[in-house]
Parts: sequence; structure tokens; C-alpha cells
Amino acid sequence: MERDSRQQQRARARRSPQRGARRNVNWPIIIGAVVVLAAVGVFAHGVFGSGTSARSSASSSQNPVIDGVHCGATEGTAYHQHAHLTLFDAGKPVTVPRGLGLGLGQTCLYWVHTHDASGVIHMEAPVGLTPALKTVFDIWGEPTQTISRTQFFDHTARPGQTMKVWVNLKPYVGNPAAITLRRHTDITAEIGPPFVPPKTFKFGQL
Repeated sequence: MERDSRQQQRARARRSPQRGARRNVNWPIIIGAVVVLAAVGVFAHGVFGSGTSARSSASSSQNPVIDGVHCGATEGTAYHQHAHLTLFDAGKPVTVPRGLGLGLGQTCLYWVHTHDASGVIHMEAPVGLTPALKTVFDIWGEPTQTISRTQFFDHTARPGQTMKVWVNLKPYVGNPAAITLRRHTDITAEIGPPFVPPKTFKFGQL
């Protein structure tokens, strides 16, 4: 019995250091590793994240929101409608600029824009919108490129002339800048005389 007791004591003595080793976790090393990983993460965010923020800020400052219309990196598809604008000055057609709404640096495209010189105004956005005709001229961005009762772009009614506007072939009375652009809104603005009788624009599949 005494021999067994001594053997048991020796066995317990051998196991005790092993148990102590298991419990003796090196916390300083673990905490140090966590701190190093956190520092690496902060550094990476500073290098890459701040660069992205800077680029976004620069893009926003160059192409700000205009009349609630944003300049997006891609064309929106949730809302996609078209209007049309026809312009005449003394009976001669005035071309609506192509590429109107292409952001500075060609990094974005305003939700209201033109692709060509056909006069078709594209409204392509991730949300629904009903811009005014004024927005088209505001996006153009030149101080002289505006629309009022006597002017469109840099064409102004001269002495003895007036400006007439039609919306879907109906005479429009009021400031044309306030005309709301919706699906297939067809606008004709003319400075005259002479005045060319307005015609219906064929939107086709648009």
C-alpha cells in the first residue's frame, strides 16, 4: 500500500508541470500580435481608403449635383425616359449640343444628357425624376447658355422679335425654363419672325 501511494505521488508530480504549462498562456505575446495586426489595418486604410475618398471628393467638386440631378459613373436603368427639344432662330434650326451632360474629365454622365445632336434629351437615373427644361441648360454650365422667355442657349430675341414655345404642338404661355420633362415631352422654341410651324417628333422605340 505504501509503495502504491509513493508511485501515485510521483505520477501526480509528473502531471502537475504539464497542467501548469497548459494554464500558463503567454498573454503578452498574444496581445502584442493583436496590436500589430490592428496597426497594419489602420495603415492600409490610410493608404488605400483615404485615396478613394480623395478621388470621390474631387469628382464631386468637379461635377456637383445640379438641380437634384447627379453625375453617375454609369447610366441609370431604373428610370429611362426621353424628351425632345427643337430650336429655331429666325427660321433657321439651332442644334442642341451632343454630349451635353458629360461630366468634366469624362468620368461621369449626368442623369439628364444628350448623346447626339438630334435634340433627344435622355433621362436615365437609378431613381425616378422629373427635371425642368432649365436643368438641361444648367447642366450645360455656361453663363450664356440659358433659357428664358426671350433666350435659349446664346440666341436672344432682338428688337422686333419674340420667342414662342410649343409643348406637344400646343402653345406654351409662361417661362419655358419651368417646363417639366416627362416621357415624350416634345418642346419647340423659336425666336422670330419668321416662325416655322412645329412638327411632332417621332420617338420611335425611345
